[in-house]
Amino acid sequence: MWLTADAVHIDLRGLEPPELMVAILQTIDGGEVDTALVAHFDRDLSLSRARGSGMESRTPAVLVRERGL
Repeated sequence: MWLTADAVHIDLRGLEPPELMVAILQTIDGGEVDTALVAHFDRDLSLSRARGSGMESRTPAVLVRERGL
């Protein structure tokens, strides 16, 4: 995890579903994010899997997909 002036970044490359979403939700729930959350991952993330998981009521997250960063 690293911080920039406007976001908290987490590196999730190499994680398989559902670990991707679990890591994002744990970061949000852990209270470490008081601004935007940028998740860096190397695979498709289906947000439809999050429906009904309670994600809708959590702090908004920004998801960014970057390869090779």
